Amino acid sequence: PVDEGTLAPATQIITLSGWYKPQDVAGDGSDSWLYVWEASPGFTVSMSINTGDSIPSQRNPRWAYGARNNFNDLAGPEYNQNDWNHVVTVFNSVTKRAKFYHNGVLRDYRAIPDDILMTLSASTEFYIGTGRASLQDRNFDGYIDEVALFDHEPSAEVIAGLYDGTYTPATAPSDEAAPPSLNIRSGWTLDDTIAFVRPAGMAINPVDGKLYVARRGNTGVSSAGTVESNIFAIESDGSATAVLDSEAPDRPHGLVINSTGEIFWSEDYDGRIATFGDPELDPIRPWVTEFHGSGVDADPGAMAIVPAGFDGGLGSLVNPGDAIVVDAGVGGFEKIFVWSTTFSEMKWILHDDLDEADGVGSPLMEPHGLAISDSAIYVSDRLGDAIYTLDPTDGTLTELTTSRLLASPMGMAVDPISNDLFVIIDDDGMPGSELVRINTATGQVSTVIDMLTDMDKFCETWPVSMPQMVFSTDGEYLYVIEPEADVIHRLARSTAPPTVPGDTNNDGIVDDVDAKVLAANWGKLVAQGDVTAGDFNNDGVVNALDASILAAQWGNHNTTESASAVPEPSAMVVLLGMAIVSLARRRG
Repeated sequence: PVDEGTLAPATQIITLSGWYKPQDVAGDGSDSWLYVWEASPGFTVSMSINTGDSIPSQRNPRWAYGARNNFNDLAGPEYNQNDWNHVVTVFNSVTKRAKFYHNGVLRDYRAIPDDILMTLSASTEFYIGTGRASLQDRNFDGYIDEVALFDHEPSAEVIAGLYDGTYTPATAPSDEAAPPSLNIRSGWTLDDTIAFVRPAGMAINPVDGKLYVARRGNTGVSSAGTVESNIFAIESDGSATAVLDSEAPDRPHGLVINSTGEIFWSEDYDGRIATFGDPELDPIRPWVTEFHGSGVDADPGAMAIVPAGFDGGLGSLVNPGDAIVVDAGVGGFEKIFVWSTTFSEMKWILHDDLDEADGVGSPLMEPHGLAISDSAIYVSDRLGDAIYTLDPTDGTLTELTTSRLLASPMGMAVDPISNDLFVIIDDDGMPGSELVRINTATGQVSTVIDMLTDMDKFCETWPVSMPQMVFSTDGEYLYVIEPEADVIHRLARSTAPPTVPGDTNNDGIVDDVDAKVLAANWGKLVAQGDVTAGDFNNDGVVNALDASILAAQWGNHNTTESASAVPEPSAMVVLLGMAIVSLARRRG
C-alpha cells in the first residue's frame, strides 16, 4: 500500500488515472471481483471490476466513494477483456463533485456530500491491485500500468489525451477543468443557491409566503455523527429556522401546506403522514396511518394539495383543498390516496394496486413525483420511464405522450403561469440529470437546465430520497433540490427579451448558425417563446413568421454594420432551403 498520511484533505482535489488489463495470467481462473485500487480505511476511493456476475451485462467496472455504496450504474460501461482499459476518477473537494471516466468517456457526474469528504480526508492508505485491508482476497488478475495521482482536476481535453496517447501522466499539461456551473436555457436565471443538508420535501406557505423544507436526517433521534430530521423555514437571507425544537420527525419525505398554513409531511419509514400537535404534550401528531391495513408495508412519499381552481368533472373523487399522496411501493403496493387536511384519518384510494410486484396490478413500478394543475393530475414513474395523467373519477392512468423519451422522471411541478409541467429526468446519453419543461397541450419537451448532478443514480441508492421542486405562489421563482449536493437552487423567471430577435445562441450575431436552427425545427411545435429552438414570435411553432424576423435582424449586432448585411426575403428562403437539405444529407 501507499501510506503517505491522509489521501486528500477536505480542502484539496485528487484525480486518479491508470490503465488496467484483466487477464488470467496463471491460467488457473480469476476472482469474481478484481480491485484495481482502493483506499483504506473504508473505501472512499475505489475502482474494481466484477467478472463473475451471473448476468453478463453486469460484469463491468464499478467505482465507489465513501460508505454510502455509491456505485456507477450496473449496465456498464463494458470493459475489454484481455485488452488495456483506461480509467480516471476525480474527487474535487472544492466543488464537491466526483467524476468517473472510462476509456475516455465521462460516465458519471456526482455530488460529494460533506460526510464523504470527511471520510476521504481520513483515508491513510492506498492499495493498488487489491482491495482494502479487509478484502485482501480480491486481488487483481492481469496488468496495471501508469497509475498516477494528480493534485488537481485535469480538463476534459487532457483526460481525453491521456486515453488516446497524446499525453502520459508525466507529459500531461496542467490545464484544469472549469468550475461546474448549471447550464440554464432561456427563460430562467439562477437567482440563488441555498446550502441545506439533506433536503427532502418542499412547499410554499400561503400564509407567510416562506419556503418550508423537510430535512431527511440519518435517524429520528439526534446522536453523535448523525443529522437530525426537522422542518425548516427558509428566511429571506437563505438561513434556515427549525420549526420543531423538541421531538424530531422520522425521516420526512414529502411536504405540503394547506390554505390555512398547516404543515403536513410524509414519513415513509413509519408509513404515515404527520403534522404538528401540542408543543408541550405531543409536538408531532400522526395524521394518516394504516394505509394498507395493519402490518402491511406503506411508503407514503410525494404529496400535493389540490389547487382551488381544480375541476375534476362529474363524479370526481378529488376536490379543491384535498391532498394526494403516492405510495412509492418500495417492496410493497404502488397506490395513490386522497386524504383530508381537515379531518385526521380521512383517506380513500384513488388508484389501487392488487399485487405487491412492481408493474403488476398497476402499471406503476415506482411512483416518484406528483403535480396537480387546475385540470390534470400528473404522476411520474421513475423505474417505468413514464409520466401519467390520473383520472380523478376512477383513478385510471394514461401515459402522457411527449416529443422525446423521459428517462427516469422524478420530481415535478406545474408552472402556474404557463401551465407547463416541469420535470427532473435522467439526462439521456449524458452523465447527470436534466430539468425539462413539457407543453402539456402539445407534448413538446424543452430543456430548462442540464448538467445537474446525477439524481437518478442517487435515487437508486436511496430510493425514497426524491429530487423535488416547487414554484413560488406568483410563479416568478422555481426552487429545485439537488439532493446529493445538499443545495436548493432558486431560479428566477427571466422577463428580459432576447438581446437580438432571431439570435438563437445569444452571441449578438444573426447568421447561418441561427438559420440552421430554424431549418432543424422547421414546422415543429416547440415550447412557446423558446428562442433557442427558433420561436421568435412566441407562438410555439417554427415557421415563415420566425424566418422573417431572422431575415430582418440578419448580421452582426456587435458592430454598426449589421443593416447592410440584411438579406432579401427570397435569399432567406434559399438559405433555409440549403440548410434543410444540408441537415437531411447529414442525417442520411
